[in-house]
Amino acid sequence: MVKNQNGGVMGKKTKKRLSCFLCAMLLFVTGIETSAFTGVFAATARKIDVWDFGAVQESDTQLYNNHISAQDWEQCENVSSAGKFAEGTTVFGDLTLTHTVNDRLFSTSSKNYGTNALAKTAYADGYTAGGMYYCNGTGGEGRRNITIANVEAGDKIVVYMASSNAVTGELVFTYLGEGGTQKDTESFTNVGTKYELKDAHDLSVAYTPGVAEPCLRIKDNEAESFELTCRSNMVAVVSDGTRVLGLGDIGAAAALPVMEGKSLLFKKFGDVDCIPLVVDTKDADTLINTVKLLQKNFAGINLEDISSPKCYEVENRLKAELEIPVFHDDQHGTAIACLAGVKGALRLVKKDLATAKIVVNGAGAAGANIARLLYLAGARDITLLVSSGVLHKDYKRLDSLQAELIDLLKLEEKHGDLAENAKGADILLGVSAAGAFTKEILENLADDAIVFAMANPNPEATYADMKAAGIRVAGTGRSDAPNQINNVAVFPGVFRGAIDVRASQITDEMKLAAADALAHLIPDSELNEENVMPSVFDPRVAPAVAKAVAEVAVKQGIAKNPQAVEDGSYEG
Repeated sequence: MVKNQNGGVMGKKTKKRLSCFLCAMLLFVTGIETSAFTGVFAATARKIDVWDFGAVQESDTQLYNNHISAQDWEQCENVSSAGKFAEGTTVFGDLTLTHTVNDRLFSTSSKNYGTNALAKTAYADGYTAGGMYYCNGTGGEGRRNITIANVEAGDKIVVYMASSNAVTGELVFTYLGEGGTQKDTESFTNVGTKYELKDAHDLSVAYTPGVAEPCLRIKDNEAESFELTCRSNMVAVVSDGTRVLGLGDIGAAAALPVMEGKSLLFKKFGDVDCIPLVVDTKDADTLINTVKLLQKNFAGINLEDISSPKCYEVENRLKAELEIPVFHDDQHGTAIACLAGVKGALRLVKKDLATAKIVVNGAGAAGANIARLLYLAGARDITLLVSSGVLHKDYKRLDSLQAELIDLLKLEEKHGDLAENAKGADILLGVSAAGAFTKEILENLADDAIVFAMANPNPEATYADMKAAGIRVAGTGRSDAPNQINNVAVFPGVFRGAIDVRASQITDEMKLAAADALAHLIPDSELNEENVMPSVFDPRVAPAVAKAVAEVAVKQGIAKNPQAVEDGSYEG
């Protein structure tokens, strides 16, 4: 519990107020890395409608200022390079903080702690708003807050944080009361634009002549574009509209609603900003060159709804020629989600991935990558089928990945159609066509069978039909049945982690780690036939995937910002 100055125990309302103040503190700390322009151009300046716990308002004035410079923060001996406070007090002007060992504030300075990437959950010991959070890392009730030592309980101040002095890097809290009276607001809100233009001075900072400063800094060091612009949190969702959902080649314009929807999911589940980008071409070279020319705007590229085998060429070339991560979600997102669900289901039915008989029906981009990722995870008995039967080298539309899998999975030794190969299978996975899994096929699977029918919008078999046929663990890609196997559980967290550490690529090891993170969110004690895959609405999903991806990127040496992991940003 946290006590006020009079020794009383703070109630829930007061704790909430203190959390609100801490968010204000987070905002000022975020903006002082080098100059005021960081606050303007890195989306850190925010209107704060509540600091409902603060300093005593002076009479007959509307202003209350705490001036805290970048130098003050950088030279503060009580704060380590990891953003951890030592035990004691820290004074910034007339603001005094009392802290215990390892209390932390969000910072993007050289004394770094945190990333706006993790602002998904209102933790019990912190507060989330405006893309940032405060959390002491341990989740412990005993070290809930940093205490403001020079205030009195009941003081009410509304503040506005602005970083507008490019010379000193000074930040100013200004009271916004009306008529000389304090505004009593009990909630914290984040409203308005990144930087509010109130007068000519503000315009001079945000536009001319002030905008020249970040331009010149980026000119000298292009990497600063990730710090001084929106680029660090911006992903392009790119498509040519040649294979949209189950609709096929419908063109770029008709594909735009899907890219917009995908962008919404990125923001909702991963707090990743997105630009939907459709390119009106069917030519791979044109698509690739367009993305290459636009890459300086983005921290990552998510490819979407591109026909096979062109999707392989586009992704492989962009991965080789860009310095930012490229991810074809139709391939890898689906594969990661499927592997996570398979691992959870196998734990429930007590079977082993290495010995399980697995049949994958559908060898397009999704099916081929599911088979490949299962193999990389340790599965060895995998049969991959197309509409005519087991995938063989005489398949008329054979692509490079399929050819690789024929050898890897020894498919030339196998023959027959779906019904024949599914007999006695432990796991049946579908990325093919509605109705492909008949009652006879389902009934001839092994005991305690696992079936994921992932064709969208209509699966190979309905959830009800699978359960009626005696399937132990059934799942689909749909949201209206248990065990949703859908890439929406994957791509927000994958990109969140990748761009947090500024990974140059998304590797197989990162994909496997993402699947493991998802699979282990559900403990053995909570596993059941309707709960082998965490819900996409589980607030733990994207942070868990992000953490796994970021940590692997750092271990592999492909992270340009490893501090996001090394300084403990993913603790808590």
